[in-house]
Amino acid sequence: MAVEAADNAWFYYRYNLAEYFADNHLKVPAYSIDSDGFMVHPITGQRLCPM
Repeated sequence: MAVEAADNAWFYYRYNLAEYFADNHLKVPAYSIDSDGFMVHPITGQRLCPM
């Protein structure tokens, strides 16, 4: 799951990985919010929720 979280902010927030990221010196993944309120990748615009 840590691999997905490193690339997908949805996993970071859904599974409350702030402490894990801080302990392992990992950068928090970037995201944007689309017009429907979904988290999206800031470059591709792809929705981040794995559903």
